[in-house]
Amino acid sequence: MEKSASMLIRNRKMPISEIAFACGFKDNSVFTKTFKKNFELSPSLFRAKYQSRYSKVIPKDSKNGQVESDLESYLCNIEELKNWMMKNGHVEVMELPQLRFASINHLGVDGIENTFARLVAWAEPLGLLDNPESKMARIFHDSFKTTAPSKVRMSICLLSDDEFISDDIVEELYIKEGRYIAAHFEIPPVDFEKAWSASFIWMNENGYKMAPKNPFEIYYNDFNTHPEGMAIVDLFIPIQ
Repeated sequence: MEKSASMLIRNRKMPISEIAFACGFKDNSVFTKTFKKNFELSPSLFRAKYQSRYSKVIPKDSKNGQVESDLESYLCNIEELKNWMMKNGHVEVMELPQLRFASINHLGVDGIENTFARLVAWAEPLGLLDNPESKMARIFHDSFKTTAPSKVRMSICLLSDDEFISDDIVEELYIKEGRYIAAHFEIPPVDFEKAWSASFIWMNENGYKMAPKNPFEIYYNDFNTHPEGMAIVDLFIPIQ
């Protein structure tokens, strides 16, 4: 809805039906109904009302609890993230094979370090960390946009080709083969949220749609041992 609102303002000569299609709607009437539910105006009235400048838009219902959304700030933030991505990341689309993980379930954003420590303590005696191809990872089963941080389900993982047996600590978890956006970064951990946001913006700007699979991240170093505290990480978004 935010993307369609931006397009209505910025692409004034683009037919509303084309904007609806570009934003994933095959039925223009469904798009109009959904848009009006979010912004209390039809797309045509919205375009007419905000034709000269970006203005405050008040969605009728907001999942994140923020009643008032400043569209101009939102659009500026989009541009900032796109520029940040150009300076700090590299993105490509690639085909991934099936990936196999040793996994521990984790709920919420608190205590993640402890779960990683449990996984390392389990893997070390088995020699799994001796393989240079083994990497730590995290798989997301919920979106932070629609789920409270304390309730986001994730899997703390070790990507490994070595044999291991599921037990009371870890379980076997697979990511299916398929097409993914791979965003490569060397950033401080505090910028992970920014990196994910920029990666999804890149997906939308380049006309891709997310597939019904789980996004995940793979780490290539321990940022605690990096001289500048940087994490070398790839973010993967499944696409159709």
